[in-house]
Amino acid sequence: MTMASKPYREPSQEPLSWKDTPETLLQRATALCAHYSQSIKDLTAKVSSETATFDSFLLPIAHMNNEWLSRDDFIAFYAEVSPNKEIRDASRGAAQILIAGATNEADLISDRVKAIYNKAEELDPESQRFLDIMRNFCIGSEESASKDRLNTVDKRIGELCIDFDANLRNENGGFWASQSELEGVPNRILDKLEPGIGNNEGKFRVVYKWTIGLSIMEYAIDPQLRKKLYLGRSNSVSLQNATRTPYFIFPHYPPLPTYLI
Repeated sequence: MTMASKPYREPSQEPLSWKDTPETLLQRATALCAHYSQSIKDLTAKVSSETATFDSFLLPIAHMNNEWLSRDDFIAFYAEVSPNKEIRDASRGAAQILIAGATNEADLISDRVKAIYNKAEELDPESQRFLDIMRNFCIGSEESASKDRLNTVDKRIGELCIDFDANLRNENGGFWASQSELEGVPNRILDKLEPGIGNNEGKFRVVYKWTIGLSIMEYAIDPQLRKKLYLGRSNSVSLQNATRTPYFIFPHYPPLPTYLI
């Protein structure tokens, strides 16, 4: 057996720990927001508009954003995978905290970003793109006549997206279908369905949750069953989500800090 080269003999990071409680999730979200806000304030206190360069000011902000995303995705991931309802609810509560904490710092960074842009440093394409994004964000913030209102709307949209996702994830609707109606669906999927008893003996409960319903749609041959599943899925949790934008349009959970978009 060939031994791995030295750089690969040890893991690059500790394995993920799944020992969080509802309390620790909320604490981690609060601590992340406080750390991010303080880091921005410390950076602006250290770097003035006259001395600001891409490497001294914007590159640290890019690293801060990377750190934010690596942590907030992990905190929010519990809402996707945890079998414990209290932890899932706490994860969504932590996401609300993160949305509130991902407020833009345009007033603090605007003059420095503009100074860097005006210096016209020679940058690689990716760095130039980030600088352009930051400049456009700062200009847009300055021109906005109602920044507080826009921030409030952005925050509310993020909250609604989280609620929408939670409603879909907790959806438990479905219907009973016979094995003949489920022709074509592999046993590995049927084994995940609730078997019927009493009047439903010999049937399986087809659920609308995408983790199961999508697999059934992929394999089921019966067009009537597919239609019933499609319509049921389309109308599931309609009362809670009828007027809301689907969460899956948004690639991150919670949303990115505004100036990354």
